[in-house]
Amino acid sequence: MIDGKWLELYQYLQQQTGGFEYDGDVEDSLGSKYNFIKSQFSTINDEGDNNKNDWLEHEAFTAFFADVIRNGSLTLTQMETVFNILMSAKLCQLALALINYFKPELAEDEYYLKTGLIYQQIGEHDYAKSMFEQGVESNSSNALCLSHLGFSYIYTGNNSAAIDKFKQLVELTPDAAGAYQNLAGCYYQESEFELAAENCEQAFALDNSIVSTYITAISSYLALKNTEKAEEWIQLSIDNEMESMELVRLCGISALQCQRYEEAIEAFTHYTSVIQDAYDVINLKVKACVAAEQWDGLESDINSLLALDPHESELLEALFLTYFNTKKWKEAEGVITALNKVSPKYGTVYRQQINEIRQHHSIAVNVID
Repeated sequence: MIDGKWLELYQYLQQQTGGFEYDGDVEDSLGSKYNFIKSQFSTINDEGDNNKNDWLEHEAFTAFFADVIRNGSLTLTQMETVFNILMSAKLCQLALALINYFKPELAEDEYYLKTGLIYQQIGEHDYAKSMFEQGVESNSSNALCLSHLGFSYIYTGNNSAAIDKFKQLVELTPDAAGAYQNLAGCYYQESEFELAAENCEQAFALDNSIVSTYITAISSYLALKNTEKAEEWIQLSIDNEMESMELVRLCGISALQCQRYEEAIEAFTHYTSVIQDAYDVINLKVKACVAAEQWDGLESDINSLLALDPHESELLEALFLTYFNTKKWKEAEGVITALNKVSPKYGTVYRQQINEIRQHHSIAVNVID
């Protein structure tokens, strides 16, 4: 028996489109399609295989609704609604059948746009790019085709081509904040931080509700070491009630750069409490804690990072200071030995601490050259 969700999907399509004709009992037709496909593809070993059953139900609904399409029950307006719903439900095979049936009624650029969106959703980015390129060639004023073509170039590793397309999009739609934000994101990936920041400013002037604009702007200004502008954007994100864990991370980085260590620690701690194994942020938190001389609880963070790279001298140095300041003399002595293998400078830098450790162990002090 086919799951009731497919009948519910059909009823939802009916509701959203205002209704369309179907000659026959929907539930019986769905069940019949399901039983036929199941008889063709199932074996006794498939019993209890939920993934296989989901696939059978998907194919049954696809075959059933393909009949609805071929019967000409949908208007062009209804087709648009159905296409968007099918894409949201990730029923790409059926969406492709839908637009192929309606191809004679669609403008060329719209057909290529919809086909490209389908290929993009299933991860076939080269095919998607080809469709969007044909769509732009057919109608250079199709902003959606141009925008998705830009993203296709990003997905296929051609960032410079993406920049060219987003520049065209900005010229075509100068009042669209998203066009500037897309361009800003590409410039940031190319380390063109000033251009990225400029386009963020343009995007913000048109629409202050795009979270990625704040993220790109703050990241760009931090990369430029312009903490004043970065802080301005952080305040803007707070004023406009933006919520994003990436903004929390950036707030921590900005506070760290401005030597507000307590604030940085608070931000990084919150971030890692939500996103575990964020080793880059754990590393930043370690730096902030060392700078603030907050040693309690630092050992576990450092050791989690050293598990990835046991010979990272900066982490070993932080671990030595942690052990020393929490009076774990034996552990501190072991770490300074490891550090001296990396470079003899540490014996000189931490001569005083080494002498103190040896005093606690009642070991004679030798001069370290």
